[in-house]
Amino acid sequence: MKTTSGIHRPRRFYNEAKIRSLPEGGFAVHLDSRPLKTPAGRPLVVPTRPLSEAIAAEWNALGEHVDPARLPLTGLANTAIDRIAANRSDIVSTLCGFAEADLLCYRADAPEELVRRQQEMWDPPLAALAERTGARLHALVGVLPIMQPQEALERIAEVLDTLDDWRLAVLQAVAGATRSLVLALLHALDAISCETVIAAAHLDETFQNERWGFDEEAMRRRCVIEDEIRDADRFLALLAGKAKD
Repeated sequence: MKTTSGIHRPRRFYNEAKIRSLPEGGFAVHLDSRPLKTPAGRPLVVPTRPLSEAIAAEWNALGEHVDPARLPLTGLANTAIDRIAANRSDIVSTLCGFAEADLLCYRADAPEELVRRQQEMWDPPLAALAERTGARLHALVGVLPIMQPQEALERIAEVLDTLDDWRLAVLQAVAGATRSLVLALLHALDAISCETVIAAAHLDETFQNERWGFDEEAMRRRCVIEDEIRDADRFLALLAGKAKD
């Protein structure tokens, strides 16, 4: 089957997805008798039962066709296994680059109400980052590139390198969705809630909507981004062994 966008969606080829506890540790997902594999052909094995059960539930909830858009937890697991594990140093380096252009570090000079809201919502995460990691980033007015302290970037790299592949995959997803490594890292460290991440990431857009009204296409994009952040948050909770709807 092809969608209107031309994306091919294969037909569902299994009856049921089940989980299996492996003697060497971890939990695999099986589609009937066949183990689920990543796009690179590696076995999809995750570290906690709640995460494996949620991934199996995604596959059981599919209709006649396999739609990757309805498999967000599977996608994050694939990323951790296929991309993060094989390219950790490059990914950590790329993520550090996010810190040099972090959303929270570029401030408006007007109107006054927006300036106030940015200070109230964006200053606390920057302070929390400094407290939790020792990395102090500069926040300046304008859009010109900010030269962040090398010491701060090195400290961020050190903290990123302590995260396992699963949490690094979540962090990468949230950083990409929010354009903020600060929010993504605090979220991965369980120092900030999912809803706070969403509110902070959309602060400017929310302000503009209040002044000028909502744009339908922009709202659709925002919903997609919020879903990505909530899926990443759910993955993180399941990784910690917590069931989360």
